[in-house]
Amino acid sequence: MLLRFALLLALSAGSLSAQITLRADQVVPPLGETTVTEFSIENEDGAATASIDALIAQSGANQTWDFTALVSQAETLTGTFTVESGATGPRSAESPFDQATRTTTLRFPPMMVDGETVTGTVRSYIREASDGLYTLGIVIVSEAGAQSFESSVKVTPDGALVAPPTYTFGTTWESTHVEDISLFGITNKRTESEVDGWGVRIVPGQSAPVPALRVRVTDTDLDANSVDVFYEFRTAAGVNANLDPDDSGFGFGPTASVTVPGATGTTAEDGAPDAAFSVGTPAPNPTTRRATILVQTSPPAEATVTVYDALGREAVAPVRQRVAGSRVVTLGVDGLAPGLYLVRVEADGQVATRALTIAR
Repeated sequence: MLLRFALLLALSAGSLSAQITLRADQVVPPLGETTVTEFSIENEDGAATASIDALIAQSGANQTWDFTALVSQAETLTGTFTVESGATGPRSAESPFDQATRTTTLRFPPMMVDGETVTGTVRSYIREASDGLYTLGIVIVSEAGAQSFESSVKVTPDGALVAPPTYTFGTTWESTHVEDISLFGITNKRTESEVDGWGVRIVPGQSAPVPALRVRVTDTDLDANSVDVFYEFRTAAGVNANLDPDDSGFGFGPTASVTVPGATGTTAEDGAPDAAFSVGTPAPNPTTRRATILVQTSPPAEATVTVYDALGREAVAPVRQRVAGSRVVTLGVDGLAPGLYLVRVEADGQVATRALTIAR
């Protein structure tokens, strides 16, 4: 197990890292159903600006994009995500949706909005072709009691190219299309995409860094001559993290969102009091002498907390403590050289990994 973990860590070690290549079909998760938790920050008050801006600034080779520090400031929403074969839903002579080869459906649980219980469904239509993957649009349905509200975005004539057949660091592509947005009218758009970074992406709820490509997307409204830039983090499990410097041009400030897949009914989030196993973010981070990390287990279990350097070597002796409910574990790191380390927490057969930066 240690060897396997060391290989994962090596992805973030400069000379040992390996470039990755993704395929178009990896942008769409496999057919089936899973549970996802979305961590979303609408940063109107500027509280998370520095953290989001730091992630946006990380372009180029061999990066480590760590989203875990943003979780404490995020709203979370857990829903069911389904990927189906073939086109379903609205079809008409004017609709592009009947070209779809796959549809994805994201169902969110009931939410309270202005005192009313609201349920929501987002349905996306995708066309797989020999020259890549195209998005044909989305349909959003919200229901509150007996009332139902539907809006849609139709992308014509053939959809917008979201991925060529294969792509790696430096790959670029573009597409020109028309977006018919039911709320705002018709817009002529050009989308230019560039893979401007590669490395590993760390998100809450997953136990190890995952190889990722970062795609810089530039949307140009050809009628209004306005430009919107945002970033997608793509892995072999699809697009599951996004950064927007200006919240799609609406002026709300930087935003970030992360979608974490779960195996069954719920996904544990950092700091959730009812989670069977969850691990918080090390604090302070960066640190110079010591750090603490919150570990939660149910039922009680012995937790082993180990700090590894970028080559997968134990940096300090493992700390073993029995955890019943929750416990704050203190790590002494004052003897370590400056740099990026990973904190591995294991309890009752479950594992979580968090990044820790040592500064001097």
